[in-house]
Amino acid sequence: MKKPDEETIKRVLDDQGNEKESRYVITWLGSEEGQRYLAEHIDQQWNNGQIRMPNEIPSTRMWKQISQQMSHPLGFIRFKWQYAAILIPIILVIGFISYRNLFPSSESPVAWRTLSVPYGEKTNLVFQDGTSVFLGPGASIRYPVSFTKEKREVDFSGEAYFDVASNPECPFIIHIGDVSVNVLGTSFNVMANRQDENIQVKLDEGRINLCTNSSQTTLHPGECAVYNKRTEDLSVRTGTNTCYADWKSDLIRFNDALLPDVLEIVSRKYNAHFQITDSTVCHYCYTLTLKGKTLREVLSSMENITPLQFNSQNDTILVSKK
Repeated sequence: MKKPDEETIKRVLDDQGNEKESRYVITWLGSEEGQRYLAEHIDQQWNNGQIRMPNEIPSTRMWKQISQQMSHPLGFIRFKWQYAAILIPIILVIGFISYRNLFPSSESPVAWRTLSVPYGEKTNLVFQDGTSVFLGPGASIRYPVSFTKEKREVDFSGEAYFDVASNPECPFIIHIGDVSVNVLGTSFNVMANRQDENIQVKLDEGRINLCTNSSQTTLHPGECAVYNKRTEDLSVRTGTNTCYADWKSDLIRFNDALLPDVLEIVSRKYNAHFQITDSTVCHYCYTLTLKGKTLREVLSSMENITPLQFNSQNDTILVSKK
């Protein structure tokens, strides 16, 4: 979708655009490019002191004004930017645009939210700064309702792909137990399941710093950091993880991965429970790439590679030798 010219955008934001212009601009603001533009626009007005919270208006009066404006087909654009803290979340709910919360000071109390993804599902979360997180099955992320102007922090467990919006003056920090990932703007995959012994971070673009209680390291594109939660050892290697899931393209990649590690990935992705009945199969390794496959297709591929079989029993899939 082509970006509207600046004069048209300004007319719509100033409540001077016609119906056709308003619909086009609102639709464009819902795009990735439009979200970045909106965030920068509000940041600029905030920094210039043009946004003021209407503290003198009671909440009941605010809601009455919102209801009156929403009764008009284009009523949601009738508010001035001074009501952005009220307007933008409503626009998000009705599906027209992702919102941008106003930045509180670092001393203000911050409300937090938690998003947990059920096994067998995945989701995409977009923050108000433009950062997107593709959350895999079983992942959980805790984040503030609004980032501060000094830093952007979240708590995370599970597996996800982060695409962090660049902001050198406001680092993005991911807390994963004893590990902190400090980011300025980059793309990377995190595997940090609570039950796993290791935390893995694989960098695709940019640069990130990993900090633990006893050490820190800088990752460059193509490198993968592995932190052992038991020994607190931190190492860096080049290449892909032995088990790597790309949630954006529904792809799973196994690279000389042991059967237990493979089943862990498969169980989260498809919400399946496996029980290995013969421990001698645990040394089997798998190297394959799967995309858009059903659980039955994945298990059939594994049966073709190694002499094992999968049999369903109630809600459990039994794994044994053929």
